[in-house]
Amino acid sequence: MIEVSGRKLGDIYKDLRTALGGMVDGYFHLATPSLTEERWPRLVKWIACYVVTGASEGHYIHVDLIYHDNSRQLVFLGKTFLGAQHAQAIAAKCAEELGA
Repeated sequence: MIEVSGRKLGDIYKDLRTALGGMVDGYFHLATPSLTEERWPRLVKWIACYVVTGASEGHYIHVDLIYHDNSRQLVFLGKTFLGAQHAQAIAAKCAEELGA
């Protein structure tokens, strides 16, 4: 499991990307480059890791932080072309590594 408390999102991303290893066939990155230096927020209620079917092809993997006021922030985003089950496996691995 990846330690998140007080760490920069860019560093957490590097650890998560390493943990995903060869599972990623498309891409997996921070949702926006500006998040690199931000620290993991203290007021996170839940972490949501889920799959969205792409409009034309592939499946997206979303990792959102959900706050106590139920607002959410997309922090990591990936894409795979290996099908919905593979995307779900990536989302599950993210949840496992981030303690969701």
